[in-house]
Amino acid sequence: MINQTACPKCGSQNPVGSQYCDQCSAPLQAARPTMPGLSARPPAGPAAFNPASLTPPTAAPYAAPPGPSTPPTVPFVAPPEPPPLPDPPVRVEPALSPPARRGGSPLLLIGAALIALAVFVGIGFSALLNSGGGGTATTPTTVVNGEATRLAGQAAGLAATLTAVSNVPSATVAAQAPPSATAVVPATAAPAIQPTVAAAAPTAAATFVIPSSAPTSVPGVVAVQPLLKDGRPDVGAEIQAFFARFYQARTLLPGGSFDLDTVTNLTEQPYRDYTLGLLRKSVADVQAGTLREVNYRDIAVRVVAPPDLSALQPTTEVEVTRTQEQIRTDKPVPPVTDKLRFRLHRRQVAAGLISWTAYDYFNAGANAWLTDSSQNPAAVSNSQVQRELSDFFNRFYQARTLGSATDGALALEKTGELTQFAYRDYTLPLLQQQVDDLASKKLQSVQYSGIQVTLDSWNPQATDHGGLATVHVTRTSQAQRPGQALTVQTGTYQFRLHRHLDETGAFWLAVDFFSPISNAWVSESAGLTGPIPAAGQG
Repeated sequence: MINQTACPKCGSQNPVGSQYCDQCSAPLQAARPTMPGLSARPPAGPAAFNPASLTPPTAAPYAAPPGPSTPPTVPFVAPPEPPPLPDPPVRVEPALSPPARRGGSPLLLIGAALIALAVFVGIGFSALLNSGGGGTATTPTTVVNGEATRLAGQAAGLAATLTAVSNVPSATVAAQAPPSATAVVPATAAPAIQPTVAAAAPTAAATFVIPSSAPTSVPGVVAVQPLLKDGRPDVGAEIQAFFARFYQARTLLPGGSFDLDTVTNLTEQPYRDYTLGLLRKSVADVQAGTLREVNYRDIAVRVVAPPDLSALQPTTEVEVTRTQEQIRTDKPVPPVTDKLRFRLHRRQVAAGLISWTAYDYFNAGANAWLTDSSQNPAAVSNSQVQRELSDFFNRFYQARTLGSATDGALALEKTGELTQFAYRDYTLPLLQQQVDDLASKKLQSVQYSGIQVTLDSWNPQATDHGGLATVHVTRTSQAQRPGQALTVQTGTYQFRLHRHLDETGAFWLAVDFFSPISNAWVSESAGLTGPIPAAGQG
């Protein structure tokens, strides 16, 4: 029995391979799938590059594929070409709607008609010869039957070819057929990307990546065995051992580094922030090559106020005398002997161990303990802060002024002394680029004038070791490059600055900057990229 296919609409049986029902012309096969990778609405192209709207990579809604930055003009990739059709080529029109006529595919019907015609001719000739001669005249019959068989074979081959073409996946047929207007160019398709978009994107050589600051160490506990004398804790010996470890962590050997983690673990707030701020300035000097060694000797401890060991957290006040020796490359430094006052906590930790930490320090510059000055900071008026910041930015832009007689290393060193934290990590690479251009004769000079500072806010209690100010600075820069006109730019920029207090007094540090590259504070912009600002700008 010949296999039949039931019509899903009227239930009539149709020969296998029919595309439409012989009774109602309904399609007998499910709608073909669309071309892989092609949808009715192609994905929108990337937006124009705008450094002011940069977001972190993890939050970007569009991930550009690897390769050239210029996007292709066609929003999808065509599938591979189908195998060629046998000669003569057969044009396959896209089926936009079911045909009005009945009987299935016209090509299949033509093939079937040719087969029937060949069989009919063969049978007719055979009957005519047999009825006329009554004998076994096989030669004409054999010739006719052979010709009928050859024609039938050709018709069957053509029918098989047409069946194969009709069963080719829709992606192949769609590739051969003229593209449909609704499939390739929908009415709501995204507008074509203009060439100016690609031109606006910075090249790899002109791209600056905002650096990230080193992660802050999590304070730990330095647990030690308690020292006993006559069966009782020897507080003096324990404190002497504490400061031996403390100053060992602050010692700098040739080619070595300070042990900031141990200093962190041996201190508490507010003293921790205070002393780490001073140490980071020394770290900057080491990186600049101006500080080679720091040693401490003759460390002596005197307990001023003995601790009450029965208390849950005993507290003591001590006076420490020590001599510091430095070896620097920029200037000679004689040994310095100081008497310093600290307050310490003694705690019991697991398994009978103890820990000592320094939590307070008498700041000679403020003539007060850090805990006292943080609760009752020295009165600093807004007008005084304004004057101090105006002087700071005059020195800041003087350090960044470049010319034929400029010492690039000195410019970097002075800028490093006036900056800290995220802003230092951000601005020193940009200044280094200008210094390199100056050395290679690509840049002749950078000068600043018209510096005006506007105080936006001032919080004297922002930290236990000084306040925090936010300012707007307007200044005009003039950059001169060989063979080019003088570039003059007047801009206003926003800074955050810390007024740090230590034994030498108060000094300002630029710690944060609202970057035009990321349109955000650099402390919040690690990893974002944008074009390198022009010399003297940003």
